[in-house]
Amino acid sequence: MCIRDRLSDLTGLKSLALDTNPLSGTIPPQFSNLVGLKLFSMYYSSLSGTIPSELSNLTGLDSLWLFRNSFSGTIPPQLSSLMGLNDLWLFRNRLSGTIPSQLSDLTNLRSLFLSQNSLSGTVPSQLSTLAKLVSVLLSQNSLAGTIPSQL
Repeated sequence: MCIRDRLSDLTGLKSLALDTNPLSGTIPPQFSNLVGLKLFSMYYSSLSGTIPSELSNLTGLDSLWLFRNSFSGTIPPQLSSLMGLNDLWLFRNRLSGTIPSQLSDLTNLRSLFLSQNSLSGTVPSQLSTLAKLVSVLLSQNSLAGTIPSQL
């Protein structure tokens, strides 16, 4: 049995931080079994593939830090089910597509860091409804249009 299988059995685990390690490959789908997590942090590694939509199973998550990797594909709209999420840090990856308007469902979100990707389209006006949002980083993307006035 490998470490990822053993980790996925620890459903009461509160924090998983595997940052700044020479990790490669994708996020194992078994990590979506860690339903007790508050912090899921795997930044500054060489992880690739898409961000698994199954991470939406981690409904108690406060912070999702996956920055400085090589994730590609789109931001899973399913992440909007992480209602307790305070921090969503996905900057400096290779993410593309648009910013999901469903992120406006994250009513506890305080920081949204999506800079240095290949995101396109407009900034969803729905993000201006996030009353707790204090930091938004969207620089170095291919976003167009107007910035929502309440943002």
